[in-house]
Amino acid sequence: MTSPALTPFFASLSSLLAFIPQLLIWVVAGIVVLLFFGIIIMVHEGGHFLAARLLGMRADVFSLGFGPALWKKKIGETEYRISAIPFGGYVSLPQLDPAGMEHLQGCGEGECRQAVWWKRAICAFAGPFFNLVFAFILAFIIRGLPPVVPESLDFDGAV
Repeated sequence: MTSPALTPFFASLSSLLAFIPQLLIWVVAGIVVLLFFGIIIMVHEGGHFLAARLLGMRADVFSLGFGPALWKKKIGETEYRISAIPFGGYVSLPQLDPAGMEHLQGCGEGECRQAVWWKRAICAFAGPFFNLVFAFILAFIIRGLPPVVPESLDFDGAV
């Protein structure tokens, strides 16, 4: 039998233990949201990258994340990276900002000429366009899933 002095301690411990599963649900939900944002960014940057490559532009780097590279591999003229800070990503296209790339990477004579306006416009448009296509694909997938209604939300009429 517990002493009356320990009863409040056990009551607070019990409420804390009841809170832990809810806390874990929130932590897992946060991780899922971050992973989903990573996927959205990958699709967006993939749109820029694919458009640039189809238009014959040079892509120096395709990175998921920022900061120092945790993994990198050079395939052709493009270096693919997974970087340490997972919030974002980028595609390095020297033809979009030749002065900046020349300053950052030291391009040689004539290597960093700016792309024509319509190629730059297509590359800029491709990222958001790929996000839109991705959203439609997800909507069709979600629409095709069977509906799951938790018991707590299932009711027989207006409330």
